[in-house]
Amino acid sequence: MHRTEASRCAIAIALGAVSAVSCSAPAPPAIQAVWRQTLTHDSMADPIGLAVTRGVVTVSDTQRSAVLRFDAAGNLVDAWMTGRLGASRPMHITATGKHLLVADFLKDEILVLDDRGDIVSRFGESGSDFGQFDSPAGVAVGADGSIFVADFNNHSIRRLDADGSFSHVWGGKGHEPGQFYYPTDVAVGPDGRVYVADFGNARVQVFTVSDRTGAIGKEQAGW
Repeated sequence: MHRTEASRCAIAIALGAVSAVSCSAPAPPAIQAVWRQTLTHDSMADPIGLAVTRGVVTVSDTQRSAVLRFDAAGNLVDAWMTGRLGASRPMHITATGKHLLVADFLKDEILVLDDRGDIVSRFGESGSDFGQFDSPAGVAVGADGSIFVADFNNHSIRRLDADGSFSHVWGGKGHEPGQFYYPTDVAVGPDGRVYVADFGNARVQVFTVSDRTGAIGKEQAGW
């Protein structure tokens, strides 16, 4: 039972008003399916990233260094393994209209793939300077094609133009608002705000992005 619901029940019982208060939590959503697949005589080991587009579910399996594709019924329709994909530790992924973007945690780069799993482009290299990554974990795409990357060991968010050119970076290691401590994922909302899963600080931070310059504005919220 949810903590708030449990507190309401305890208060109602103490007041002798149990009949006036429902003491049962809402039923959880029903499970529709559980997908497990066998790859090279072993099971799917470490699914981390997930994206859904045009009826296809794409999953990154970090331990197997693979990207798996399923139809809507959960049937495995394709498996892009490390030899074909060139990725050593695929983490979070995101889908655009035509391409998939995969954050490669160990190779310090973002892969752009087409529907066949062929590499269209790749960008980034190892390091902490502008234009470099140190274990990119999450990736997201804005409405204008801008790419946002959660750079885990650099404790920052990198913003790139649609062509992969680095344009802005913000954050830095720390615990204050606007700083990060091992960010693991990033998402862009329909209003253009950027949401960051700030793993080491046990919080989510929310930012605005300037329409004119693309620069990151002040933090708007945090949870």
